[in-house]
Amino acid sequence: MKLEEFQKQPRGAHLFDFYKHPVSVPSSMGDFTIEMFVGMNERPTERMAVIASTLVDQFRKDEAVIAQLVYDEYVAMCSSPHLRDRLASNGVEPDLPIGAIGKYLDPRILEVADDGRALVYIGPDWDRELGLCIEHKGGGWAKTDP
Repeated sequence: MKLEEFQKQPRGAHLFDFYKHPVSVPSSMGDFTIEMFVGMNERPTERMAVIASTLVDQFRKDEAVIAQLVYDEYVAMCSSPHLRDRLASNGVEPDLPIGAIGKYLDPRILEVADDGRALVYIGPDWDRELGLCIEHKGGGWAKTDP
């Protein structure tokens, strides 16, 4: 993955710039875009492209682990009567198998920030407000704050 392959995206209302790779990463949860986030009017660095390549490689290697973390969040929602109502109000079917929740996950992003942080970001329909961030650290994947 080369730095020059990333294309600047329209900023819109964001207070940052971001660059997107033209090739998505397929997974059982759906395709993931690869994006780099920088300050306004800044450019991503070669170091960020290296981190993005590493993130993609690690994601491909550990996709089942990441899918299970996402599914565990979904199962927790299904297990609570109050949260189960939230699923329904967001149009998400309850009690689905792991392979069927991908249609409720959008966006799906492998992201690198200008501080070097690399995350898997998923916007599940049941939690649009915060989304789900998963980071690889200490040899494993764990949910983290955005």
